[in-house]
Amino acid sequence: MPKLKSLLILPAIGGSLAFACGRDARPAASADAAQKASAGATAPAQKACPDAAVVSHALGTTVKFTGQGTGCMYTTDDETYESSMILGGAGSGAQLMREVQEEADGRQARTESPGVGDRGLMWAARGNAAGAVVGNGKSAYVEVTMDSKDPAATKAALLELLRKVIE
Repeated sequence: MPKLKSLLILPAIGGSLAFACGRDARPAASADAAQKASAGATAPAQKACPDAAVVSHALGTTVKFTGQGTGCMYTTDDETYESSMILGGAGSGAQLMREVQEEADGRQARTESPGVGDRGLMWAARGNAAGAVVGNGKSAYVEVTMDSKDPAATKAALLELLRKVIE
């Protein structure tokens, strides 16, 4: 998921880094513009992360929620079981599926349709699986890491989580 995280984080960091270096490239906002923006604009709704109990059930071990920034992150204390998710609008689905395909190609893993949502793509290997789906007007990317579990176990956990987040 490194390319996708970079893609989603870079615009936010870019402005912050320019500001921290004393060269904020963003246009200055006037008080008048701020009033106009706040009067008619609403912030996009934050995508809700699944409860840690849902992720724990899918992975077969207790994980804790470790944060929500670009996505939802869960891990065990020893970090042998993890899950990360990116939840977005349906328009993000094609990019998320390209990321899944690139990951699969890099691992020489076979991809398949998860049979969840309207369309999707996934792969599973020993200890790791990832997939992206689009459905119900939203998209989701989910990755699981499961301490050397066989591909059938990682696939089953991934499918359970994809179903939960796209419904």
